[in-house]
Amino acid sequence: MRIKNILFALTAAALAIPTVSCGNSGSSGSSSSETETASAAEDTSADEMTTTGETTDEAADETTSKADSEESTYDLSTLTAGEELSPAVWKVTDPATGNHIFLIGTVHITPQGNIDFPDYVEEAYNSCDSIAIEYDTRKLMTDLTAVQEFLSQLLYTDGTTIKDHLSPEAYEAAVESMKERGTYYPMIENYHVGFIITQTGSASITDIKGLSIEGVDWKFAERADKDGKEIINIETIDTQADAITAMSDDYASYMILSSREQTASQAAEQYADIYNCWARGDIDSMIDVMEPSDDLPEELLDDHAEYLSIIVNERNKGMADAAESYIKDGKNCFFMVGALHFSGDRGVDDLLEEKGFTVERID
Repeated sequence: MRIKNILFALTAAALAIPTVSCGNSGSSGSSSSETETASAAEDTSADEMTTTGETTDEAADETTSKADSEESTYDLSTLTAGEELSPAVWKVTDPATGNHIFLIGTVHITPQGNIDFPDYVEEAYNSCDSIAIEYDTRKLMTDLTAVQEFLSQLLYTDGTTIKDHLSPEAYEAAVESMKERGTYYPMIENYHVGFIITQTGSASITDIKGLSIEGVDWKFAERADKDGKEIINIETIDTQADAITAMSDDYASYMILSSREQTASQAAEQYADIYNCWARGDIDSMIDVMEPSDDLPEELLDDHAEYLSIIVNERNKGMADAAESYIKDGKNCFFMVGALHFSGDRGVDDLLEEKGFTVERID
């Protein structure tokens, strides 16, 4: 399973925040104001807000028209139907104390509707007093102050704009893409190219029916609230922001142009491939999505490797350290992070085994 645009893989199975910041009006069943909230959060000029709103309304009409066309709309639920759900779950035990936690790989984008988890997942969740997730992104959907604090970390502070960082072709493609989706407003050009990619990447997402950005971790967080379980943030908002801004300018230009070449059909198929791997517990197959695509220029291979090292491998270490501390502190928690963080031989589960814990997969 080779993913042409790694943005799809990271959005689906590695990084929670972009699924919120990119917005997904009309296709996820979530609040249609996600993109508007992110856009308005930075805009301190009333005149500019008015202009932005008018632009958004016009583009929204075009988006609705496209979404209504069978030629540009694809249903994720039909591409993921029929998979028997058996996601990967591990029990991690400290041999010295007997303290343990459960791990589960998640996906941040799912088909719409409820997910009926198998008994072993339900038993693991019910046995825990708390859940640990990458970051509880639900706050960014309702708290404007939190949105402002997050997005302020993605601004260039040296006086430059995306026009200074992207190739001319990528800059034009990014602006055109955002205008098409109603996410463009003048101030957005002050944001890091990593954030811009979350906006341009939403172009294909908004054409996919049956897609929800309320991922597995989101669904369990909702349940934990109702069940009175503690919700622990494994990472800080700073960590998530650092991951978004880890991409080099040249690699970002390539990604933007690559995103523009992707059709809604290709995006839906790639999301479905990732979801189906997760659904059948085939975690290690996901490592293939991190391989560079065949058309990646040779001069960008190092940029690709460095980006993945920061956004996956380095974060794996932090996640394993957090899991270790929860076990040693006797926290009885259900620890859930994107499934890509368990792929290969340097996943969170592997790192915990190296630390001396007993790691056993359960089903």
